[in-house]
Amino acid sequence: MGARRSADFNVTRTLDSTYVVDRSVSGPKSDIAVGDVDGDGGLDLVASGGTGIAVWTNQSTLWATGQLGVPPDFELELAWNILGCALADINSDGRDDLVVGGDLGYVFVLLANASGPLFNTGNSRVYQVEGFFAVGDVVVQDLDNNNNPDLVAIEQTWGNGAVVMDVGILPNAVSNWAIY
Repeated sequence: MGARRSADFNVTRTLDSTYVVDRSVSGPKSDIAVGDVDGDGGLDLVASGGTGIAVWTNQSTLWATGQLGVPPDFELELAWNILGCALADINSDGRDDLVVGGDLGYVFVLLANASGPLFNTGNSRVYQVEGFFAVGDVVVQDLDNNNNPDLVAIEQTWGNGAVVMDVGILPNAVSNWAIY
């Protein structure tokens, strides 16, 4: 595990001003999210899948006309297959944190760092939804309007959902998932 900078995305601008991103990093990517993970006020692109995540924080380079093969600014390998991802400020520090779903019902909450590497596994929380084969997608919202983020996880194979309330203030190994 650890940060590395290796592969890149090929970004192509099409005639209708949309962009095509067609190269995976650390395995095939299955989800993307957009938010401000580095705290500069600009939107950053995060791709999850395979066994890791890749983050692009420099929009002027990523979306430049004719720019191909833009390497990620940050990449993190995890020990699990990663599927869905979401960005939300879990710990109320003004930076979007990364939430990813993985194999065996695991959900990783990677808190954004103010200095040093953007994300690291030492500054993360790990939750598990018992009975889930793989968490295919995650959503973070304040469902009950109490100013604490809540986490929704969707099981990839069967489509079951699980909700844990107030994930921003809970410790690791949450056992109070409500399964639907």
